[in-house]
Amino acid sequence: MNNPAIKLTAAVPASFQKQGIVWLVLEHDAQDTGGWCLYGHISLAMPCEFDGWYETREQAESAALHQWGVGKDAWTNTPPSHPVLLSKPWRNASVRTLA
Repeated sequence: MNNPAIKLTAAVPASFQKQGIVWLVLEHDAQDTGGWCLYGHISLAMPCEFDGWYETREQAESAALHQWGVGKDAWTNTPPSHPVLLSKPWRNASVRTLA
């Protein structure tokens, strides 16, 4: 049986926002690596400004908490019909690391 993709979104608290990043997306990369990807967005209608890969969900959530102030209870299920979050092509081809 093929499990549906797990994709969650969370708003970045104002005190942690930097370089315009106000949304995080957490996605399980079950087909390629088995790990978890964390994406930072200025808007969910735009490609991500950065991404990071983590071996476990706990590692990705810890990075979100410590770097962006997003706690475990802030994550919500992404609506499967959201046009930007349907598949991997919405990732930005020129990903950069934020300081």
